[in-house]
Amino acid sequence: MQFDHSNLEEGVNQAFKQVVDAVCNREPSAGDAAIEDLLASFATATSQDDEASFQLVLQASQHEANGNWHEAEAAYRQILVLPDIGRAEQYKTQADLAALCRLMDRPLDALEHAQQATKAAKDVNESVLFPMACVSEAHLYLELGNVDQAQSCVDLALSSLGDDGLLNHFRAHLLTLRAECHLHQGDIITASHTLEEAHVLLEPIVSPSLAAGILNSQRHWWRVVARLRTAQGANAEAVVAWKRAVAIGRQIHSLPHVRSPYTAAALAETLSGLARALQLAKREGEAAVVDSERQALQHEAHLPPCASPHVP
Repeated sequence: MQFDHSNLEEGVNQAFKQVVDAVCNREPSAGDAAIEDLLASFATATSQDDEASFQLVLQASQHEANGNWHEAEAAYRQILVLPDIGRAEQYKTQADLAALCRLMDRPLDALEHAQQATKAAKDVNESVLFPMACVSEAHLYLELGNVDQAQSCVDLALSSLGDDGLLNHFRAHLLTLRAECHLHQGDIITASHTLEEAHVLLEPIVSPSLAAGILNSQRHWWRVVARLRTAQGANAEAVVAWKRAVAIGRQIHSLPHVRSPYTAAALAETLSGLARALQLAKREGEAAVVDSERQALQHEAHLPPCASPHVP
């Protein structure tokens, strides 16, 4: 989607600065208002996008909302063959296809699209796009059991961020991913230390209620903490951590500007993790209640049957 930034760049940058200032100054209500301004700026920008591409995105989103996954995939693929498609739009569409294929339990296809998204992101002059693409790749490599490649993606993303303190929540997300890699390797001690590093970055941030990116980093941290507690045999503490992750997942899924089958799937995965932790803690009745909530959520969001919950 290509549009003229000349009249919008200043407004978008100002709105983004207000969001950052509110978060750094621990003012959640001001952050919410600033995020609303930022979303309005982006909405204005995207309204100027190429009509054919814009309509295909709308079609794909509608198909996803209705659970028509193959139709959604076809719409995304049509975007990729449009003439004069820009690298930023290639990144976004490949990333969308990666998420869709993962939801449809096609991890190898998802990885292929994530790799293409990373290549496109490298060509876009935007500070956080490339590390975001690396994160998606890393998650998929972990799901496929390729821990070394996941670690390489995390290292690349961290080095590309530099020392910009405004991106500390994202840096914390990457450190949490690194801890996850250590857990996959059975290195509990290093995983614990790396999670502590991530917590140092996350703890000072008071997230505005609309800041889905910051909330997602916090949820991811609690999920990996829960897995660490399970590995340590601390089942009761694992339940507490999973409950924190579920609470944040519910908050994210409630946000109208990000609510989608993908936020529902992420919440379902987290509920699955909580249910398993409750079972390990011999709290079968509570586990059954949580699993019923997961099933109802999957039905409500029209998630594909093959999308069995994956808890990294």
